Amino acid sequence: MGFWENVVKSIRARKGEFTGTSGNQADIEKAMDKGKSINISNPTSYRTYHNVGAGTMDQNDMDIGLSSSNNPTTDRVGEVQSTAIENARYDPEDDSLNITYKGGDKEYKFRAGGRDGVREWINAPSKGRITQEWRETHRYPGY
Repeated sequence: MGFWENVVKSIRARKGEFTGTSGNQADIEKAMDKGKSINISNPTSYRTYHNVGAGTMDQNDMDIGLSSSNNPTTDRVGEVQSTAIENARYDPEDDSLNITYKGGDKEYKFRAGGRDGVREWINAPSKGRITQEWRETHRYPGY
């Protein structure tokens, strides 16, 4: 990342605006500690794919967790963008994580559970899957 990209990223972080979640956890937590609202566009996750070989993984491999390699002994880690979640917005006023799904225009309000809940969401290997789990455990009041 070049100098100006770092400057822009730093300014956006001070405003509580992030692109992706992977690698931004410390800055997100700092903003939360200051009581700022957080906006995360295009959330990402790190996933570990077991026994996928040593070949080069392309985006399709990462999406499905496979590789065309013939050596099934190596675990691989890849960063993927959420296919379900467009945007997440943390509101410190009511401790909510407000989710907008891709292709949707409605925001769904979940009880975030403070810093630990936001950290759980950030570190989830699938943003869509954890959001569905939150719905099923009634962290989404509209459920």
